[in-house]
Amino acid sequence: MKPVQVAERLRWLREIAVRTGRDLSNFALSHRAYLGFSDRWTETGGYVEGILAPPTELADYLNQFAEVGIHEVLITPIGADRALEHFMDRFDKEVRPRLK
Repeated sequence: MKPVQVAERLRWLREIAVRTGRDLSNFALSHRAYLGFSDRWTETGGYVEGILAPPTELADYLNQFAEVGIHEVLITPIGADRALEHFMDRFDKEVRPRLK
């Protein structure tokens, strides 16, 4: 799901919580994102909706989740650059420093 879709679902959860007298303040909200590196922004389709993009655009995309209230993003590598060690090294060097 894109950040705008996640924001809509969080709004629904908050509305339900208010109606039922529940407090969500002790919940850590998380989301799984499927990401890979690419020279240009590409959205995957089908069963796995993911994003392939340059590092700066991946960081901007991930920062949007924090802005809508997500506390933790679980990342699953996709694309040709999926070797976990290589993905993690690149993510750590090129994306992580840009995260809020």
